Formats: sequence, structure tokens, C-alpha cells
Amino acid sequence: MIPLKKGPEIEGMRRSCRSVSEILERLSALVEPGVSTGELDEAAAVMIREAGGKSPFFGYRGFPGHICVSVNEEVVHGIGGKRKLAYGDIVKLDVDKNPEVTRRYGILNIPTLGVFKDGQVVKELVGARSKSRLLDELADFI
Repeated sequence: MIPLKKGPEIEGMRRSCRSVSEILERLSALVEPGVSTGELDEAAAVMIREAGGKSPFFGYRGFPGHICVSVNEEVVHGIGGKRKLAYGDIVKLDVDKNPEVTRRYGILNIPTLGVFKDGQVVKELVGARSKSRLLDELADFI
């Protein structure tokens, strides 16, 4: 059974998602060749704290990151570290800041994938896709 949400619950979900969207937008602006995945994770930790949130990823079953930042062959749950982004990398950012809202309402923050070429985002993909559809959309860049 799926519980129906009421006005205040929907508004709480809306506020949480809006805040995470703003963090993703700010974080995406930092993604460029030469930046390490660890630097992105550290920046996200600051942004999440500034927004009054707490990363549900950090410490979950020992997970050391505040976000998941996956590059190229890393499908999901990439851990920020020393890896530097390069031209042509496909970068996925998965951000959340409110574990209580996420658990209570089942919100899944949809990751963004950016395809970089010559230091510019040349294609942005938002949302879940099948592997074949994703590969079709990336064919010009792979």
C-alpha cells in the first residue's frame, strides 16, 4: 500500500528536493578537468552543512563520502578521492541532505550525468535510464 501524502508532507518533500537541487547546481559548477573527486566531496559536505542538512551517505555502513561521485566506468556509489577529472569524463553526482525526509517519504534524488569535452558540459543527462538507452545517448561522445 502506498500512503498518500497531505499538504504539509508534500511541502516538506518539496523544500528538501529544492534544497538538494540547489546543492547539485552549485556542485555541478565546480566539475571541471583537474578537479579531484575528493574536492567535490569536500565542497558538497560544506554545502550540505550550510543548507542545514546532514549527508545520509556519510558513515552509512562505513561509507566515507558525503556524496557519491562516479566517473566513467563507476556506475554508482563512487567515493571521492584523489582521482582528477579529465576532458571527456562522464561524471555522476548523487547528493542528498536530509536522511529523515528521504526515509519518511521515499524520495530518491535523481543523479545528473555530465559529458565533458574541451572543458565544457556538452551533454547533460538527468534521471535513470536503461544501459542501452544511456549508451545510445552517449554514442557521439564515446
